Amino acid sequence: MIPLLGILFACRPPTADPALVATARLSAPIPTDPRVQTGVMKNGMTWFVQHNEQPDDRVVLRLVVDAGSILEDEDQRGIAHLVEHMAFNGTDRFPGNGVVQYLESIGASFGPHVNAHTSFDETVYKLTVPSNDPVALGRALDVLEDWAGGISFDPAAVDGERGVVLEEWRRNQGAGFRLMLQTLSATYGEAYANRLPIGTRESLETFDPAVVSRFYRDWYRPELMAVIAVGDVDADAMAAELVARFGDLKSPDRPRERVRVDMPSFAERKVLVVTDAELTATTVSYGRVFDDREGNTHAHARQNAVEQLMLGMLGERLGDLSRSPDRPFLSAGAGPDRLSPTQSARFLNARARKGGAERALEAVLTEWVRAMNHGFNPGELTRAKAEELAGWDERLAQIDDQESVGEAEELVRVFTNGEYYTAMEYE
Repeated sequence: MIPLLGILFACRPPTADPALVATARLSAPIPTDPRVQTGVMKNGMTWFVQHNEQPDDRVVLRLVVDAGSILEDEDQRGIAHLVEHMAFNGTDRFPGNGVVQYLESIGASFGPHVNAHTSFDETVYKLTVPSNDPVALGRALDVLEDWAGGISFDPAAVDGERGVVLEEWRRNQGAGFRLMLQTLSATYGEAYANRLPIGTRESLETFDPAVVSRFYRDWYRPELMAVIAVGDVDADAMAAELVARFGDLKSPDRPRERVRVDMPSFAERKVLVVTDAELTATTVSYGRVFDDREGNTHAHARQNAVEQLMLGMLGERLGDLSRSPDRPFLSAGAGPDRLSPTQSARFLNARARKGGAERALEAVLTEWVRAMNHGFNPGELTRAKAEELAGWDERLAQIDDQESVGEAEELVRVFTNGEYYTAMEYE
């Protein structure tokens, strides 16, 4: 049997010299993808540009703000999300509903081409627009520039959007939301549980419109933002255009500290039983939370590969159990989950048979302990490696077909989570 730690050595590439050479190689940073141009403007704003022709004549634009609901003051619960809504309700260049009207006039429909999201730690604005029309592209960049520094907060428009967000809050009051409320404080901690992006009904009904613009002034600052362009564009020209447009944005004279809120570490095991009358199935889950800041060295990439192999082999074992005649659960799996830019979790999950929650939990924990104590056999590792390599062969065969939207989303994670980015061939 191969212990989990042994996988590290089983996967280690051969070296021409002893451990010192291998250690030096592992500690070296991973080279960045040469297709991606990036830099930091004088005002602290980050930019990324990548030429990509899938699809042709289109460019994917992103404005990423390193700020979300976790930064809200007590009188601002739900306001980070409402600021995102206000971006579509009037800016310096596009008053009223002008942003949506203009983007629709160039064929960019809300949803697939125009969108945004707000989470605990980030807000991201998303556009896909024609790149073969200089006027349309310039106006789309006007929109992005206004979102970064020119959103209007007309009190009447803010009050109007209050009703829209309250309706969104009402639609979320289902079984899934109720379960999340019960589990959030146990996994994320009270700081996150008290700052849901959707806010609270009381806050949304009573907030003063002035708190909306205050959040925008405090956190939409160049050093907390990145602008991304991926698509069928001249990369050098686009990079110069982004710097020219966004390089003059100013920060407040006395900017607030962007505090990083870590999730709590638990000194002892926590057990949580969650029920809801609308649930139609029973699931069990076992997880471990730990500090996990993204790194950019070969050692970090290698550790990720090792973990992928381990979780894959464990998943295969659980899959075999789910297909056995006397199966202890209907389905099960193992996988990672990034909880925040600084912390991750590893979970075992199983969907239990009726009345079989305890047996399902015992089965997945038994497999976890078996793997921890005895590792995996050479045959399992050989199959896992073969499957992983086959996946890479398939991805490499499709390297020229990588969609711009996927490339842009990866660069969003580079900015928000500190992920490394390298050429697929090198990885």
